[in-house]
Amino acid sequence: MKSIYPFILLSIFATAARAQTGDADRCAKGEGEDAIAACSEIIAAADGDVTWALFDRARAYFNARMYGSAISDLTDVLLKKKDDVEALENRALAFQALDDYQHAIGDFSRLIDLQPSSANAHRERCWARAAWNRDLDDALEDCDQALSLKPGDVLVLDARCLAEIRKAAYAVAISNCSAALGADPNLASSYYLRGVARRKSGDAVRGDADIDSARNRDSNVVKAFILMGVKP
Repeated sequence: MKSIYPFILLSIFATAARAQTGDADRCAKGEGEDAIAACSEIIAAADGDVTWALFDRARAYFNARMYGSAISDLTDVLLKKKDDVEALENRALAFQALDDYQHAIGDFSRLIDLQPSSANAHRERCWARAAWNRDLDDALEDCDQALSLKPGDVLVLDARCLAEIRKAAYAVAISNCSAALGADPNLASSYYLRGVARRKSGDAVRGDADIDSARNRDSNVVKAFILMGVKP
């Protein structure tokens, strides 16, 4: 599902192998077509280790919402550095942006094996499982683990709310979304999810008010959840 959570932007490798050239600077710091072209020129020349250029081109692809191309470059990075946690995390996020939750969960699982204390990885695997509507008990365990590592994280509460709605545990979902909104009163996804949970609990008036609040803050969030099958 796209645009619900702010994806973690791809960072830039710090490496002595990076040449101090105009193309390297454009590749590392640029955006859009210019950065992609600069990185592509460096990769095509293949002078030494250009893993950093693949990573930076993936960053440019990711930010341009060319997620399939980002996945391809990050896969090449992982062929060379199979345990690179930044490449794993960002490939998972790119899969998630394409609604490919199965592959996203696989990458988040590898990341958790490498970094079991990563709250973000547990949170995102919770979200992916809830969005995919699979392994919901495992999703809730992930959210609980994320909250133990990062108490009060509004995005964990939001993801937990979605998982509870998938399980038809509407009262608990309302509680989680309300807690998220208590910390961030502008979180459109929690308004929408709470609205859905309230309507399914028979509280149409407050449910509709929440859904209107979500739509006023970010209409794309409402559309994305509807496409996911999360409807009042």
